[in-house]
Amino acid sequence: MSQTCWRDTARTVRIAFLDARALSGFFVWMLHMCWPTFWISLVVIALFLLLERWGLSLPAALRLARVSFFDSFRAHDRHMHA
Repeated sequence: MSQTCWRDTARTVRIAFLDARALSGFFVWMLHMCWPTFWISLVVIALFLLLERWGLSLPAALRLARVSFFDSFRAHDRHMHA
């Protein structure tokens, strides 16, 4: 068995079946336990599960949202389409 452990460094950190970033809402709830933060943490976890089901990571989803929102406002393409 090889002792190279660098091969798994690019993989997403997982805790059980969740992406570790999904538990950020849970940690916020642990710092301030009340019902609104509990529901917010559940929404954050559901959002991460939905993104994972679509095959997106958080950085990829943020890039997709940025491109879909700002795509029509790009100044460098305006002279090409005129």
